Amino acid sequence: MPIVTHTYDYATPRNERARFVFGHLGPWLHKALNDCNVPKERWGDVANYLVDKLAEGILDLEDGPAGINDFHVVDTRGTLTPADLGGTGDNNDWQNEIHPNGQGYEKLAVKVEAQLEALLGGR
Repeated sequence: MPIVTHTYDYATPRNERARFVFGHLGPWLHKALNDCNVPKERWGDVANYLVDKLAEGILDLEDGPAGINDFHVVDTRGTLTPADLGGTGDNNDWQNEIHPNGQGYEKLAVKVEAQLEALLGGR
């Protein structure tokens, strides 16, 4: 059975929590970088580095030395328009710090759909 997954896109560290039916969670990047006294001008670099390292690990599961058969990764880095640093609320393609909004999910879906169509032979 083929497995299709994706990488994350480059999130902007910002003080915007995720809202769920059961409450709020986060922010994650903003809090960690702030708590570790990382200079704000480096926040984007650090966040992008983390996303790249995670993506490399996920992509390695597809094509690396210990690759998994029928494991397919859609590299979605660089798909979304980044949120503005310091912005809050729905901003560009982002609903909060790490989750896309509807417009962002539509952009991601186009890439995932192309992979699914390739696997299914254009059905």
